Amino acid sequence: MAKKRKKRQKKIYNVKELQEKWKLQRFDEKKYYDRMRTILAIIGASILLFSAIISCFVIGIYEPIKKEEAICRSAQFHSYHSYITKTSSHRYIKLDNQESINIPKTYYIENDLQVLEPNTTLNLKLHQDGTVLEIKTAQKEILNFDYAQKQLLKRSIFIFVLGILCFLGMVACTVYAMIKIIRYKVFAPSKNIYKRR
Repeated sequence: MAKKRKKRQKKIYNVKELQEKWKLQRFDEKKYYDRMRTILAIIGASILLFSAIISCFVIGIYEPIKKEEAICRSAQFHSYHSYITKTSSHRYIKLDNQESINIPKTYYIENDLQVLEPNTTLNLKLHQDGTVLEIKTAQKEILNFDYAQKQLLKRSIFIFVLGILCFLGMVACTVYAMIKIIRYKVFAPSKNIYKRR
């Protein structure tokens, strides 16, 4: 004998219950924007921390030195070149042995270098990293040692302040992200409110 099939009972839906269920399961805009802000805060903190670390290394490059510690050398001047790109400007002296010496943009000695004649002997004092600190010819002093040190120190202070601001920004972003994670639990997996019967 064939088994009798059980009749399916018709499920009765409560309209009010369905409306409440739909409200709870729809897109939670506030939670979504909280997640986005937290992710952006974490990314911002990472970028600012990297910038702060880089600024710490750059400060050491512009550390002032004594005149006796500078590297002395003489070379024949060939030409002076400067060009500007969209992001930065570059200035350098070309010597007779095809060597190039970069001139920091904080030095305002462009006019003196432009009128300098080729094959002029330059007496140079350089930082250990190769930065020019003094330029002299037989006739005049183009770049003063103390002036160069002051200009490099100004840049060093500016980079130091920038590094501190980056570090403070990183701390603020990290605190904001931690508050969002702990308070709102934006990264917690969503729980199913309604279970299938």
